[in-house]
Amino acid sequence: MRHTSRTNIVVCVVLWLLLVHIIRSSVLCRPLGLSWDRDVDDDNKNDHRKSSSSSPPSYEYQHVQDHGRDHGRGNSKGNAYVFYATSNLYACSAMVNVDRLTRVFRTPHPIYILVSRGVSEKYTRTFRDVYNVTVLVHEPPRLHDGAAPYYQDVMLKLLAFGLNNLTSTTPSTTSRVDPGPGPAGGRVERAIVMDADVLVLRSLDNLFGLVGGDFDADAGVVDVAAPHAYWLEQGQHRQQQHRQQEQQQQQQQQQHKQQHQQTNAMDGGRGTKRKGVTSAVMVLRLSDVLWERTENALDRVRRGDRVEVYDMDLINEEFFGAGLGGAGDDGGGGGGGGTVLPGAYCTLNSHWEVQEVPAWSRFSDEGYSRPPLKKTENSSSGGGGGGGVGNADRTHRSNSTTITAASDGAAAGTADGRGLVEDPLTSLFYGEAHILHFTALGKPWSVTVQSVHQARPEAHPLFAEQFLLWRRAAKYVCPALGVGETGWNEIVGKRYTHPGEAVAEGDGSAGPDVAASPVTDRFLDDI
Repeated sequence: MRHTSRTNIVVCVVLWLLLVHIIRSSVLCRPLGLSWDRDVDDDNKNDHRKSSSSSPPSYEYQHVQDHGRDHGRGNSKGNAYVFYATSNLYACSAMVNVDRLTRVFRTPHPIYILVSRGVSEKYTRTFRDVYNVTVLVHEPPRLHDGAAPYYQDVMLKLLAFGLNNLTSTTPSTTSRVDPGPGPAGGRVERAIVMDADVLVLRSLDNLFGLVGGDFDADAGVVDVAAPHAYWLEQGQHRQQQHRQQEQQQQQQQQQHKQQHQQTNAMDGGRGTKRKGVTSAVMVLRLSDVLWERTENALDRVRRGDRVEVYDMDLINEEFFGAGLGGAGDDGGGGGGGGTVLPGAYCTLNSHWEVQEVPAWSRFSDEGYSRPPLKKTENSSSGGGGGGGVGNADRTHRSNSTTITAASDGAAAGTADGRGLVEDPLTSLFYGEAHILHFTALGKPWSVTVQSVHQARPEAHPLFAEQFLLWRRAAKYVCPALGVGETGWNEIVGKRYTHPGEAVAEGDGSAGPDVAASPVTDRFLDDI
């Protein structure tokens, strides 16, 4: 009996200890689990804020090969980015922006690129293997026989309107296409289409919500959204303030003539100035109807008598009523199923060249007249460092350079305790512009940062830094071009060896000699 009692007591003690352990686990561990989940959720939210904020993190391009391949996998939202390129140089610029979208802004959406046979296999392979980009090889749609070759190539972007048709078949012209599935194996419903010669400054993922819904009650369902081509009205497109007066006047006359021709083309030759959008950036709601509508518009251009009708003209006429539908800077909708985005989504870099704020800017409404800038400390010839765009501060520092307003002029903005004032162009670049379009001085692969400083000494300091951002990225992300490859002799800042001696950069002096080769495996040697 005593043995049985002792056994019962031991069993009871064991059960009691087990019960205490269970209770402690439920009381103590559960809050820890909830706290951990909450911390993870907070971290995810913080990561999202970082990726979508106006201050992308800086990073070293030397390490870009280590991560970033998995974007777009498992995405079921039906969104995608689309670039196009008809040469290696534009393919490099597209790669710079793909790198920024995936590694700086961490977009989860898949990316496609339309390329012609002018793009080398090393670029298509890098897009596919390093960045998980779907590569589609197609030639641009044919235009009128008298069309300029440059604008013939630009028409390749219009194939993005039929992206789902392109991704469902492999072109027979080549075997190096990886058509790949759409998002989560389905169709792409919304696409952001961009020219390659831009620089993405902030996350663009929010733009996908602008099409395919009741974004504009007057226009109904929006099929196409594009930024306002504000420079057509502002009258400062590609101005050059740094030449002699006679040359400057001649250039302005030529610009006005080109601008007049552009406007006439959009208006069918009626000579009436109208508002319009740019086709450098477009947000599309993809559908069979949209593609059929685009194909019909292309057919009309081919059959028509008007030679000077290109991608921008076609988009304005077909979806925006040639700009008749209220293309204001406030994002008001246009006609024909199109909605106009603010000019911040395609801002020309010429504003920093001539130090004039764009028409869409809040500073433009204040009648801002910019005083000259002075640098309190000397900057390096590189024009500043950093691999990304940071916060807009009242004082912008780059390579120990402080930009302040000159003492002999007044500037818009509020002065702080040290007498410094807000610089509009600095604020616009670091806080408001979403996409920068390289239209001034030259494309970023054709001029070094030092040359920018020398050619435009009176330009805003950020003008050179824009080239620096692109060139620093391209140096590490783009494959080097060998002698004889398309575009190799147009790159300024790449050095080659030629029978034991350096070949002058970008002048093609190596000729057909196959012994010449790049001195490094980088796209650029000199920034």
